[in-house]
Amino acid sequence: MPKLFVFGIGGTGSRIIKAMTMLFTSGIKLPNGFNQVVPIIIDPDSSNGDMVATKNMLKRYCELRKSIGTPKHFFQQDIISVSELNGVPNGGSNPFELGISGTSQNTFGKYISVNTMTHNPNQGTDDQSFVKALYSQDNLNADLSVGFKGNPNMGAVVLSQIVRSQDFLDFCQTFKQGDAIFIINSIFGGTGAAGFPLLLKNLRTNANIPNNQAINNAIIGDITFLPYFTLTQPTNGYKTVNPNTFDEKAKVALEYYNTTIITTNQIERIYFIGNQNNQNPQKYSEGGSFQRNNAHFLEMAGALAVYNFCNSLPPQKQNTQVMEFGIKSNNDLNGLNFSDLDVNDEALIAPSLTRYKLFTDYLRFGLERAIKTCRWTQSKLKLVGKGKKSVLDKDFFNSSEYQSLSQLNNDFDSWLDEMANNKPSFDPFHTVTSDDIMKLRKDKSPLSPISCKDIDCKNAELILSKEYGDSKLGRLVNMFADSTEFVSKKHKII
Repeated sequence: MPKLFVFGIGGTGSRIIKAMTMLFTSGIKLPNGFNQVVPIIIDPDSSNGDMVATKNMLKRYCELRKSIGTPKHFFQQDIISVSELNGVPNGGSNPFELGISGTSQNTFGKYISVNTMTHNPNQGTDDQSFVKALYSQDNLNADLSVGFKGNPNMGAVVLSQIVRSQDFLDFCQTFKQGDAIFIINSIFGGTGAAGFPLLLKNLRTNANIPNNQAINNAIIGDITFLPYFTLTQPTNGYKTVNPNTFDEKAKVALEYYNTTIITTNQIERIYFIGNQNNQNPQKYSEGGSFQRNNAHFLEMAGALAVYNFCNSLPPQKQNTQVMEFGIKSNNDLNGLNFSDLDVNDEALIAPSLTRYKLFTDYLRFGLERAIKTCRWTQSKLKLVGKGKKSVLDKDFFNSSEYQSLSQLNNDFDSWLDEMANNKPSFDPFHTVTSDDIMKLRKDKSPLSPISCKDIDCKNAELILSKEYGDSKLGRLVNMFADSTEFVSKKHKII
């Protein structure tokens, strides 16, 4: 079966991989036999808040999926790291990240050894002055451990060495004929704008890497993000990262991409997406742990581009197709809903997101009552056999395994909440309780009863199903995958 390698470059790359993971959690699976997705994050800012959060989420997803055993719907998509493909148990200590050596605790000037360059102008050998004409003193003094701070001219130099890293060579070793590649980057910062053309050039033309023929001739897609957020202004003004330059940087980069990538057909498909009129700024940060943006609807749209790429994968290399993302209507007043999306996107995500949101809301608002009163959690009842305990009793819900699921569910709910409170707002769900949980969808009117009753009854029927296997976590997740599907269809909310 083919694998899809997804390169996420910079903070935007991490955030789209996060959105992709949330869609996979809800049960969406890539088409055309892509059973394994291999995320690879490229970012010199190893403490970047968005990247750290995404890596933790990926690791938790993989651990939970292994504990589930055989997922029926939720967690269907297999996510695996390059290191695990190479035989490292659980991917080792730092999976999903492509390391960039020499950037930690180092300035750009030291990285390029500017002080050791020749400086003999009278003898016609003055490399140092030439470099200083290209880079400002602020550039040379910039701390690379927090990225390139919106300077692709610096990023192009540093990122050119990633193809010599062991992590990149490991990727090449695991790439097989029939695998595909998708790249995610922004065009208005430093890391993504510089990293995409460099990475693509090596994937297309580097003859010195392992499996070079398969990689050079692979089907490759990309999504490039135009400016889709702005930044709050610090009290002392913008410094190295200035959102007022985002549009101009994007225009320059677009012209370069058009000349060197699109018109020369270096890629099968490139998606563009942006939001020029965004009025909801993210908190200003120059990198590090404080750079953690709230989830945005366009990031979920970027994850949908990955699905679209796999769904209509060309059988062989072809001329570049340029794609854009569109919606049917823009409901600024009440926020975007499922019905505002393209019919194919609505059909893809609405059922799965609805079912998983029912799952998380039930566990948040209905579990305490269920543990005390519901048949599927009780012991010594005819349901589970005389003198036996339910496999999903109070002890299970206090276990570390369940707590790990709860953490991912909290991430899922926070992801939806952040998209609802961003602009444009994507806000398809009501806030509910256990008494009106079936009124979850804003665009659907459920049949009665609207409480958790039907979920409880269906769980009681399913709790002993042999098809769920021996894993307690697998029984919980797969049971709710079935019960949420049943009640959602019964109440006509999917």
